[in-house]
Amino acid sequence: KYRNYEGTEAVMTKIDEKTALLDEEEKLGGDKFKQHFQCYLPTLTDLDALWKQDAFYSLPIPHDGKYSKLPIINRFLEFFSNKDNKEPNITSFLAEKSNAFILLMTFAGIELKAQLICKWQDDSGKEDLKPDLFIVKSNKTVDIVEFKLPRLNHKAVVGKENRETFSAEIHSYIAQVSKYTEYFDDSVNRKWFENEYGFNVYKPKKILVLGRRTDLKSDEWQEIKARYSDLDIYTYDDLVDIPVSMLYLV
Repeated sequence: KYRNYEGTEAVMTKIDEKTALLDEEEKLGGDKFKQHFQCYLPTLTDLDALWKQDAFYSLPIPHDGKYSKLPIINRFLEFFSNKDNKEPNITSFLAEKSNAFILLMTFAGIELKAQLICKWQDDSGKEDLKPDLFIVKSNKTVDIVEFKLPRLNHKAVVGKENRETFSAEIHSYIAQVSKYTEYFDDSVNRKWFENEYGFNVYKPKKILVLGRRTDLKSDEWQEIKARYSDLDIYTYDDLVDIPVSMLYLV
């Protein structure tokens, strides 16, 4: 049980004060001592009130918002673990205002922009691009986040020792996000995008979110990932663990 210390300390203070005078009081004689000391002892009624306070006391709920976010993270864990939820469903879940803190905390962002259309400003006839999410940082740099499924179809790393590489599946994902580099390297495209959406994207870091930590645990994985300077890869476990650890640190 949680204890309400306020009432208990008040009684114990009175007892401590009188105990400090014990030797002096004893000199007055037994009857006189009892008469003086009795006024400092809690009555049975007082003790009855104290245990009732202890039995039904509960800690106040913090008002820092921490405990309102933990259930949302738990719902997200259940959401992406459901095989019926595909990439668009996951993106929509994280883009909701009440859930956006998950990505903002994970990627140190201040603002989230979801599924903005990137129109090529030349006559090449290329298909428009639609990244899943843009994460705007406090220094005005921007990350582009692309979601794939939490379940990989094949092993993430293939090849013989010292010749390891990403699987064809992951290479296809990297090729997809590489198009964003091509798009934003063009100053005409950047200018159109800024006029259309109100923020500038230059040399964005590209982030792939895919798989679970058990898929990407090998040392070879880290070595291969280091070959891509403008690409980072996170697992769905990272999107849970990073916000949770930050919430418990504050």
